Amino acid sequence: MLEVASAAQEAALGVNFADIYKNSEMYRQRQRDLLQAMGSMYAAVLFIGIQNSLSVQPVVGTERMVFYRERAAGMYSAFPFAFGQAVIEIPYTLIQTIIYGVLVYSMVGFHWTVSKFFWYLFFMFSPSYTYLPWHDDRGHYSNNTISAVVSSAFFPLWNVISDLSFPKQEFQYGGDGSIG
Repeated sequence: MLEVASAAQEAALGVNFADIYKNSEMYRQRQRDLLQAMGSMYAAVLFIGIQNSLSVQPVVGTERMVFYRERAAGMYSAFPFAFGQAVIEIPYTLIQTIIYGVLVYSMVGFHWTVSKFFWYLFFMFSPSYTYLPWHDDRGHYSNNTISAVVSSAFFPLWNVISDLSFPKQEFQYGGDGSIG
């Protein structure tokens, strides 16, 4: 293989195998598969993150009042309260990510290996979990109504700046509706 595909052999044959591969249907299909996989992960993270964030919103106001009462009584400071809130959300987000991940991973048709599946879960869990502390912080400084209004502005903003971008040259639509 190395003798046939070497730079000297390519020059002798007058062929560039990299260009042939880039112009092949296999390359385009793999690019489409990769972009579909990235798009499914992007949509899943957005869905799970927003759902988790919105589900926490009504609870935050009640917890804030409990925290003020407990802090005034000298029970604990802000750090244990914030740490407890962050830790208690891990199992819920993890269970939700596992259920969603098993369903989506099998439906998208990813290759089933243990390491790839756990990497997939990690990359689903991490951004989904980051929605919660931000929402908790915002909820502690305002009431539920203001928090909902701010959420309606920030979720689309996060969606826009999250940078799911597609290569320009890969998506040139032909007159017959095909991607080429």
